[in-house]
Amino acid sequence: MANKMSLILSFIFISLAIALAGDIIGVQLAYIELDDVSMSCGYIISKEGNIEKAIALAETKNMEFTATSVGAPMFGETFYFTLSRKYKTMVMSQDELNLVVNRSTVVGYYY
Repeated sequence: MANKMSLILSFIFISLAIALAGDIIGVQLAYIELDDVSMSCGYIISKEGNIEKAIALAETKNMEFTATSVGAPMFGETFYFTLSRKYKTMVMSQDELNLVVNRSTVVGYYY
């Protein structure tokens, strides 16, 4: 009887550990996608000099683009922006996680 009980408990603990590992991998994959889109947005802002295409790219990936710099970007200035997205986990948290990436780019660097 004790062997069956320990087997059932071990399955519960192992399934929770596997779910936690899945959450960690999912958060890492979401962060990698967030970082990839932020690098693309930085390149677009630097090359084009405006942020409309970068905002459109972030919206197609269900991310929120926030410009933290004041005013329109001028040639040679550093432009700061933030990309964020919500991520719903299975085990780690009952609430959604807000993954945020802060980036900067120099306007006209790839001109």
